[in-house]
Amino acid sequence: MILKRKFRYILIESSAPMDWKALSAEISNKLSAYLGERFYINADPRVVANCGSNAFILRVNRGSEQDVALGTCYISDINSISVGLYTIKTSGTIRSLLDYASRAYK
Repeated sequence: MILKRKFRYILIESSAPMDWKALSAEISNKLSAYLGERFYINADPRVVANCGSNAFILRVNRGSEQDVALGTCYISDINSISVGLYTIKTSGTIRSLLDYASRAYK
């Protein structure tokens, strides 16, 4: 029996421009600290797309998108830069978020 993994994609906007090279590791560390190891492993968050200098798309396992969206709200600094992260939209496909981001962040 083959089971397909189901993901949810979260469009997140930051209050300040960020360096996207080290963003994935820093987001992972902060979410792991907030959610705890069990919920972090279940969510498996990954930065999958960069939508301009202030927005990115985060991929999580289905069912954990609310926990991750709440966890990103508590992140106050990334790479020693004070920043606020805001959840803009959640979707089941990355294509719809990329279309939305291309219109919103021209």
